[in-house]
Amino acid sequence: MKNRIALMTTIVAIMGIFLGCGGSVSLINIWTDPGYTGQPKKKILVVGLAQKPQVRSTFEYQLKHEFTSRGVEAMAAVDGMPRDVQLDKETFAQYFGNENLDAVLITGLVSADTTDQYTPGNTYAVPVGYYNTWHGYYGAVYAVHQEPGYWTTNTKFVLESNLYDVATAKLIWRGISKAVNPENAMEVIEELSKILVKRLGQDGLVTLQEGK
Repeated sequence: MKNRIALMTTIVAIMGIFLGCGGSVSLINIWTDPGYTGQPKKKILVVGLAQKPQVRSTFEYQLKHEFTSRGVEAMAAVDGMPRDVQLDKETFAQYFGNENLDAVLITGLVSADTTDQYTPGNTYAVPVGYYNTWHGYYGAVYAVHQEPGYWTTNTKFVLESNLYDVATAKLIWRGISKAVNPENAMEVIEELSKILVKRLGQDGLVTLQEGK
């Protein structure tokens, strides 16, 4: 887990350096425990794996907001335990044992890839002169126009979100998401929060209120 937190910190720094290309966040893989038969979760602890306190709290509060705005109780981990404490069975009982939580949703960065792509230039002829008639067109003079090639940097972040059942401590749902050329970390946080809450509702793991 320490390696993943360190990786998350590095990537957040990278995200502040790149780009401005505009991107998108999407779920690319979903797994649900086929043996899980429990009821939809009513109160969820949301945890973000990030070493930088600001990034972690921003993500947890945004995800909490998405849940509560759709009628599902949620709690940000940063509100319940010290930021330097690692969440495990003992610390969960110590800090959240009286919160009546029935699920824990943990999200962290899995990987980041940056690739440079070259787009070749193009050369084409542009007709110059009078060519509205066939004889004018036949005798038109063509000028050669050249467009130079250029390089673009494409960045892809892959994140993993795991939902655990508190009663059994078992993983019951996993979502792998991808962010391509994000403008900044906040764009990823906002889009991913909306996507996760919506998908958990579609998969029957939470009951979302319509119109919120």
